[in-house]
This record gives sequence, C-alpha cells and structure tokens, in this order.
Amino acid sequence: TKLFSMNRFYPLIPPNESVSIEYEQAIEYAKIDSLPHLFVTSSDLRPFIK
Repeated sequence: TKLFSMNRFYPLIPPNESVSIEYEQAIEYAKIDSLPHLFVTSSDLRPFIK
C-alpha cells in the first residue's frame, strides 16, 4: 500500500543509503498511473499468501 500511496514503483521515500538513483528519470519512468490488479514485488519478509 505504501508504493501505491506514493504513486511510484521505486524508490520508497527515503531510499536506502546504499541505493544510487537518478531522480529525474525515476519521476518520469517509475510512476504508477493506475492501480494494478496484481503486483509482484520482492520482500525480506516470510512468504505468505493472502
């Protein structure tokens, strides 16, 4: 839900210190124009299905 409320795929704001990002390109190419029906992303959390 955090990704969708920010309307951006990446990065989470603020990004991790070790991540190098071009903000001008991220603003143009990482935006979410509509809410997808299915969204697959990686996680460090234990796997689960809801």
